Amino acid sequence: MSNLSEHFHLLKTGHTVYNLDTTCFSGEELHVATSLQGVVAQKEAQISLSIPEDWKNAMISMYGTEFIQLEGLWEAVEKFKPFLNGIVTYSDASQINIAATVAGAYGYLTVSKELLPEAIKLGLKVKAEAGVDYISEYDAFKKCKHLLCGKFVCHQIPSNPALRDLAIAVKAPIYTSSESKDELLEIYDWAEDLGAVIGWYYDEVAGVGLSSQHGLMTLPSDHAYNLSLFSGLEPREQKQKPIKRLERPGEKVHYVTFLLSDGDNLQVHTNNYRLHNFASKRRGEIPYGFTTSPSMYNMAPIINSYYYERETENDDFLAAVSGVGYCNPALLPKDLLLKYAELSGEFMGKSDIVNTVLLMDTPEHMLIDQNEHSINNLYDITAAFSAQPQIEGGFMYFGGYYCPDLVPGCVFWNNGKPFNGIRETLWHGSDISKEEYCKNLANKINSYPKNPSVIEGYTAINVQYWQYYYDKVADFVKLFDKDVVVVTPREFIDIMKRNVSDKTTKLYLDK
Repeated sequence: MSNLSEHFHLLKTGHTVYNLDTTCFSGEELHVATSLQGVVAQKEAQISLSIPEDWKNAMISMYGTEFIQLEGLWEAVEKFKPFLNGIVTYSDASQINIAATVAGAYGYLTVSKELLPEAIKLGLKVKAEAGVDYISEYDAFKKCKHLLCGKFVCHQIPSNPALRDLAIAVKAPIYTSSESKDELLEIYDWAEDLGAVIGWYYDEVAGVGLSSQHGLMTLPSDHAYNLSLFSGLEPREQKQKPIKRLERPGEKVHYVTFLLSDGDNLQVHTNNYRLHNFASKRRGEIPYGFTTSPSMYNMAPIINSYYYERETENDDFLAAVSGVGYCNPALLPKDLLLKYAELSGEFMGKSDIVNTVLLMDTPEHMLIDQNEHSINNLYDITAAFSAQPQIEGGFMYFGGYYCPDLVPGCVFWNNGKPFNGIRETLWHGSDISKEEYCKNLANKINSYPKNPSVIEGYTAINVQYWQYYYDKVADFVKLFDKDVVVVTPREFIDIMKRNVSDKTTKLYLDK
């Protein structure tokens, strides 16, 4: 088994945290602030940048953190000047990744030429210049890699000021996918097995696929702030509340469960995930599956604890996507698949997500071809995950809208545990209104078999995070017939395991 302390928990957060209001900062000022936050966190995380009030209060109540407000950027730089070994400057905004990689390696503050006079006033000295001493992101990696940590690599576009605090704090190389593919692959090959790519890609399918092929997982986090602070908190016990059981034994019913997408995106948690879903005043009205990343056990332990303390009996949290991080399991090197499943199981156990996991991959890797290689991939993947005692079953996403017409639901059994393809989705294009779409989908589900002893008697529905908010889903449920029963994902898996008599794989469900 893996040592969880080796994954994601490399920092330590101090008892006193100084908060800096960055709401009026320019992009260049934010680069200064995030680099200061990251360099300081290499020794002890002590800076927050406009931390959301809920997370501030959670740190106070759970860890006894004391918060002190700083007045401005240069006051903060002056206060933490002893942590800084100098300045790495840059003249063009496109060079920020170069500067940030060097900053992480040597403990430098990143400062643009425009702001350089302010830093020099404080007695800081220029030690390096991006574009001169380090001519590219790859050049910065090559010259600094002996000082960098291979547990993380960071992809971030230069125009986005978020996330670099964590990259600098953990001494990760920072790049953009516009760089040469050969150079990027050299970085991936240098990184440790099952390390994490933080940030995001220009092309999701290509980016996740390539990192998966090289044994890396992805933690979507390109807009996340304060991860250097959150990931330095000591993990705490995380325990979900019991769910309400709604099974109707012996009745001819059709079971439905909802799974909210995008919980693997760390920024939707750290930047206020509850805005449209968990914060709904109607939450608890229907059984509902919220998704979260098991990595937050180390990356941001206050957040799952916050959710679990406020759960209703109809709320359920499951792991998204593909376990502890986002990867295409079919593309992982074969010798890493079981290790990745074990790591996912450990994190799920610690996060009390003991029942369900979302596996995500592209159809051509898994199902649509129906060729021997695809089927073997799916068998190997579900075998690895079903072997974990913390995992009782799961769900699978495939391709566009997570359930393309070519795969209208499926189920793959392994070790007596079901892994279900998404059968329907609350996610569609602009050719039809939400009202009409919901009406048509409800009528379709109402027509499905009412028989819990067959796999056709179950429907897992993906809810697209950015399109369908909680209240809309609650209204959608009112369109179901009385013999369509909505349950949480945990109960859905449990009912299926106990009631489905024919536990053989089905790649396409009867409509």
